[in-house]
Amino acid sequence: ALMQEALQHSKKIPLSLRTNYKGINILDELQNDDVDIALCFDFGFSDDALAQRGIGAIPFGSQQLALAIPANLPLAAKDPIAGGDLAGVPFFVTDAAYFDYWALLLRSILGPDTGPFVLKPIEDWSVLAFEELKGVYACGTTPLSAHLQHRDDVRIVHTVEGVDMRIPNVAYYRLNSDNENVLALLDVIRDVSEKAAETESPQG
Repeated sequence: ALMQEALQHSKKIPLSLRTNYKGINILDELQNDDVDIALCFDFGFSDDALAQRGIGAIPFGSQQLALAIPANLPLAAKDPIAGGDLAGVPFFVTDAAYFDYWALLLRSILGPDTGPFVLKPIEDWSVLAFEELKGVYACGTTPLSAHLQHRDDVRIVHTVEGVDMRIPNVAYYRLNSDNENVLALLDVIRDVSEKAAETESPQG
């Protein structure tokens, strides 16, 4: 929703959009000047760590995090699922370029004992529509709704210990960018993000 709103407010800014390719780290592309702005999930870097890479970040909403659990795993029968239930359960990561980031992100959300994490590359999310799942997959909104919701041999979980799981999104950008169009689009992104945060904040 925030992305659509940002695009509505940036119609006069020339830009092109593309989906990131599997196996390619978007932050590497950003640093290599292949892209100007990367809209993706928050990798969890501190401000200092980002600054060392010459990258800034603007919070940009969030997306639903879901766990796809094979129905034949004992974990699938637990309701509700507690954080401690995830210790020792294999989590599959489907892209080597983001293996460390996913492990860091999921442990920050689900608890430090989550895992182990196992690299299981796939060419496309669509294989999850029919492939036998032998471990837990953590998914964002698109793969979940497109390929997993219809399966009766997979339990989809949106909450752990009753808490809705969300992945924070950010807009990453190069701190040294002097492109007027990029700077204008960043201003739009900041404005949309700040207004959304004000709307979500409880009224005092």
